[in-house]
Amino acid sequence: MNLKSIYSVIAVVAIVGTGCNPAESPDASNSGAAPEVSVSTNTVPIIVDRSNYQAAEVARNFTKWAARGANNKLMHMTDVTPSGPAPTVRMNRDTLYSAAILDTSTGNASITLPDVDLYQSVLMVDTDGYARGFVLEPGTHMIATDTQFVWALVRTGLEKGIEEARHVQALVTVQGMGDATYSATEYDEESLARLTRVLVEESIADDNGDLYYGNYPGQVDETRRLRSTAAGFGGMNGTNMYKFVEAVENNVCMQSTFSDPNAEEFFSFTLYDTSGFLMDGNTIVNSRDMSANEDGTYTVSINCGDDAINNISAPSDIETIGYAWRVYGASEEVENRSWDPIDTMQVVAEADTIKK
Repeated sequence: MNLKSIYSVIAVVAIVGTGCNPAESPDASNSGAAPEVSVSTNTVPIIVDRSNYQAAEVARNFTKWAARGANNKLMHMTDVTPSGPAPTVRMNRDTLYSAAILDTSTGNASITLPDVDLYQSVLMVDTDGYARGFVLEPGTHMIATDTQFVWALVRTGLEKGIEEARHVQALVTVQGMGDATYSATEYDEESLARLTRVLVEESIADDNGDLYYGNYPGQVDETRRLRSTAAGFGGMNGTNMYKFVEAVENNVCMQSTFSDPNAEEFFSFTLYDTSGFLMDGNTIVNSRDMSANEDGTYTVSINCGDDAINNISAPSDIETIGYAWRVYGASEEVENRSWDPIDTMQVVAEADTIKK
């Protein structure tokens, strides 16, 4: 039985997933009480339609991070992303996150990564929703943008343990920004949520789930970019590739065997609840911790028991789940979609017959 008969698929070139659930976690950062964030006062919140959807989704995501102390300074999440509501849906647990929303009006705003033997990257997203920069190299990098504010998201790898990741995370600096703090326009949450769902469904039906995130205006079709923003805020073209699956039955054991994607950095599989948030338990496997098969291929197991190769599992009281694969430093075969482990994912047993 092929899983294509029981789920819908969204192909995601994104850092995270959809913003259609506005819930947040008060414990999502370790920086103490969340500061106040300025929201423009409108007599009535602005109704969201296709003409202002990009702006509304940017405002929603920027505001969540600013509320955790990211206005003109780095906010460090010094623990892995917790289960349940988080600043953004479909975050992961194979890196630590740091974020800053920077006022770039000085023309001198920059971010500095230390020279260390650890994965570390910065994604820069402007208030038009374009991914204006992605860097992996140590050193000082100017914040590239045409808008006043930019969201800089830093990932720090856990391959040497969380204490080393925390040490390296603390070495990142931002400098040269202005004094202004981000203030969001108030948009109507109900119309934003409704349109998000419509656009996600259109992405599946009209774009075959392939998402298109322009790094600059005119790079991709704007209708496709609108749908992509709905399906996974904060994506970029190329470099990192994601694919998300939803509405998967949680009462079956599933396995996929696939070729090595030849990632320059790493790849991973992560399970999510129906709202796109992480769950308790062993819900993520990263290629740095995976066991390869004798022929060099890989097999990932979902709900197949502790003895199954590279097994991840969801809590048994959840009826349906989603999952995502990610490839950081995507090879040509991943970018052109000729590599896709979803194609080979098969149901191999009922989960209640497996000893967990």
